[in-house]
Amino acid sequence: MSNTTDALHADFLSVYLHLPQDPRTKDWVMVKYPSMVLWTVAAYLYFVKIWGPRYMKGREPYNLRGAILLYNAFMVISSAVFLVNILRLTYVGGGYSVFCQGLDFSTSPKAIELLNVYWWLRLLRIADFLDTIFFILRKKFNQVSTLHVVHHALVVVDCWFWHRIGTDGHISFIIALNTFVHVVMYSYYFLASIGPKAHKYLWWKRYLTQMQIIQFIVAMVHGLIPLFYDCGYPKLYVYFAMPQGVLFLYLFFDFYFNVYRRNSRKGFHTVCTVQGRLDLSEPSPTKDE
Repeated sequence: MSNTTDALHADFLSVYLHLPQDPRTKDWVMVKYPSMVLWTVAAYLYFVKIWGPRYMKGREPYNLRGAILLYNAFMVISSAVFLVNILRLTYVGGGYSVFCQGLDFSTSPKAIELLNVYWWLRLLRIADFLDTIFFILRKKFNQVSTLHVVHHALVVVDCWFWHRIGTDGHISFIIALNTFVHVVMYSYYFLASIGPKAHKYLWWKRYLTQMQIIQFIVAMVHGLIPLFYDCGYPKLYVYFAMPQGVLFLYLFFDFYFNVYRRNSRKGFHTVCTVQGRLDLSEPSPTKDE
């Protein structure tokens, strides 16, 4: 076991040392010390897959409605603030091209401010781990899907990776799009966490699922542009991004069709997202969704 671990560590270190590096962020915490990221993700996976279920075995589910309500409200507000600042520093007020934006590792005040915004946004993605922790403590183990866990874990590693090699430029479009989706998604969760009295305002839940599918497709198509149009964005970075995009798209489609096919037979009114699955009502064959 020790030999295997040492070999994996050596392989990771070799890849890490040969990655391109953004000189502006090379001394930032968790960029300079990637072990912090790996231990954070490892602790999350250990809690989700081992310690959490063991701890809850034989215990009653926790009532976390108040905590979840506050959490969702915080995520809506913080995501909206990040979105406004990203647009202010890129496509609305930063002179970015929506079609294709190069990467020049600029040290201008606006570029450094954007990197800092992305840094705090990336830390917010670690806060997304609370989604899973809430599921475990409420004994909603069926909502801790492969898609849910893989998505959360990879996104945090992804945050470190792009801060290491360069997190602005063309990829800003995907970050802005994803942040917008988080605003809408957590707004939905906030309303859903209020309780049954708010469910009548959630008629648009089916569109949330469709929006997330469209997000993946648009992000992948837009991300390919630098391969065919030279705007100064490294083609190598596109090759880095595409495998993860394909993986998420596959996992999401697989999860989406399995959940909806199963629940359409049961009559559940369900929303399927990368955060998990939220069942909002009991079967009601006479009620239109």
